[in-house]
Amino acid sequence: MAAWSALAVGVAAAPRATWVVAEPLTLSVMGSRSPLQSPWEELKLFRVLEAQTGIRLVFDTPIDDAYEERKNLAFASGSLPDVFFGGRLSPADEVTYGSQGLLLPLEALIAEHAPNLAQLLAERPDLRRAITTPDGHIYALPAVTAGFGVYPKLWINAAWLDALGLAMPRTTDELYEVLRAFQTGDPNGNGEADEIPISSTSLEGWPLDDLRPGLLAAFGFSVGYGRALFDVADGRVRFVPAEPAFYEYLAFVHRLYRDGLLDPDAFTQDLTALAAKGAADRLGAFTAAGPFLVVGPERNETFRQLLPLTSAVNATPMWPRTSAYVRGTFAISHTNPDPAATMRWVDRFYDLEGALLLVHGVYGEDWVYTPSGGIARLYPEGENPELYRAATLTPDAGSQLPHNREPVFALAQIDLAQTNPLNFYIAEQTALLEPYAAPTLPPLYFTPDEQRELSALLLELERFTQSAEAGFITGQRPLDTWEAYLETLRRIGLERVLALYTAAYERYLAAGAAE
Repeated sequence: MAAWSALAVGVAAAPRATWVVAEPLTLSVMGSRSPLQSPWEELKLFRVLEAQTGIRLVFDTPIDDAYEERKNLAFASGSLPDVFFGGRLSPADEVTYGSQGLLLPLEALIAEHAPNLAQLLAERPDLRRAITTPDGHIYALPAVTAGFGVYPKLWINAAWLDALGLAMPRTTDELYEVLRAFQTGDPNGNGEADEIPISSTSLEGWPLDDLRPGLLAAFGFSVGYGRALFDVADGRVRFVPAEPAFYEYLAFVHRLYRDGLLDPDAFTQDLTALAAKGAADRLGAFTAAGPFLVVGPERNETFRQLLPLTSAVNATPMWPRTSAYVRGTFAISHTNPDPAATMRWVDRFYDLEGALLLVHGVYGEDWVYTPSGGIARLYPEGENPELYRAATLTPDAGSQLPHNREPVFALAQIDLAQTNPLNFYIAEQTALLEPYAAPTLPPLYFTPDEQRELSALLLELERFTQSAEAGFITGQRPLDTWEAYLETLRRIGLERVLALYTAAYERYLAAGAAE
């Protein structure tokens, strides 16, 4: 057990001997903040860390939707934070700003000042390869995840299915019919036609970015949420929005939109807006990490995981499985006054005790061990645990942070049914997806020359496909203009982009980092 962890019972108890610096140090931090989180300076985690380590943090944490622009502006202006924490740095960010010297190479700092992370990378050479850029450096640290890596999940109202005598849909045609029945059958029983058959949120500004993964899987694609445009099938990298099956996806979702089954607000609303509809018992299906985030804990088990669907163009049920790590969660900029101390600070999260602090809070105050060795959280009675964590304890509730979650996850499974029935139910439902898991394309690194060529091409492709996808779904762009759409993709440079992605993916495989 790390020496500092024994002091986790209170902020005031941490003596100067536990500090990672000789004198107090202040660092500026930039990170992506979930709308559910309180300002990070108000979260207990950082008060505890300051007392334990001697490092005070000053935060710039724009809400998720605004973060990308703020991050890009920081790099463009040279006005960088000392640290990116929950920084959502893309592989392109790592290569570009690392090669420019704006982000520091971390491998020597890891070897000298991060024994926990160094041991993890020694035990997981696949992880080291996966975070090492083409120039041989590590510029950003990962979150090592655990369990079945899929988000978001798609939940359907089992009470409404029962009320209308409907079975769980297993094809896109059956889903359409179920949603139609939700629309017309008054399943909430209030005598009003106020039901919203299916809804979602849009966190990344992409059309239906939370809903896309589950629906696209029905048409044979395995992609993550947000700007996930590529996948791999039979060893071939595909640009999903140019595939024939994507046309079928667009036609299906357009039909949902045209017939009033898809909530028009799903293109723009956040989780708070979605939860207001859930509280009013208006939702037939929606995407979220767990039902309780939308409909409250008392109705958590009213919703069941929608199992993978098939369609006329895909007979194989599948669900996207993301990598067992998230890259780009932490980086040190060239402005940092003490990179060694900063590395010592972050290394604690790759140790079990530090990860427990990051995830659950302070031992003895926010959680305790159960007699069987599990985790029992001591949150106020009646509080939604995830909302409480986000508002009070830690940005781990909603942001991707540097840590090793695997041992924390293992402890959490002990007594989970008793200590956290909400998450136990979600774990049970998520396990139903395991037989259908299909790996997504991992984030790829490109050389600086490739990145320079890709940057303009990919930006134009993203902008065009984002607009076109929304237009096809809403009917503003007729589906019979599909061939003209494909020609525009080719004109922008789709074939060259696919060639660059294929080369990067082949390097990934050759390095032995494939799942």
